[in-house]
Amino acid sequence: MPATQFGPLRGTGSGKFDDFAWLSYFTVLVREPVFMELRRAGFDLLGVPADIEFRRKQPEPLMELELWPSAHLHPSDCPKQCDICGRHLFPFRPGFGGLADSGKRPRPRLDAARFDATIPLQRIFEWPTILVASESFAGFIEKQGYTGFTLTPLELL
Repeated sequence: MPATQFGPLRGTGSGKFDDFAWLSYFTVLVREPVFMELRRAGFDLLGVPADIEFRRKQPEPLMELELWPSAHLHPSDCPKQCDICGRHLFPFRPGFGGLADSGKRPRPRLDAARFDATIPLQRIFEWPTILVASESFAGFIEKQGYTGFTLTPLELL
């Protein structure tokens, strides 16, 4: 698969990191103390230590989250699949996800029949750059005051 890298994240870093830090749409880092607190609270997250060298003061270690695409778009919002590679074809049609040409990014609607609310944080299979938090996970991270994310309610249909 193009752009695939195996093994732990390696590289250099600088500056201050939020509780949740985004290297890209696909790579989510969490400060290790936050990761451990989430695990102690009963959220079954998988992560590996990121191997990041800092030139100055070493901040708290970061964990790279492993997040699988287990949520699915509602069938009425599912884009056409490529007959050759199986990738879902974007951009979306106007009004996708109930946003009728508002100029805002479309908001996905999820298939309730295939949504597993026991998974605290997951990707959408057809749109893997979007992460979906369970209601309990979202409530916990808001209550704790964690930084580095934006929560937007999504519809389950």
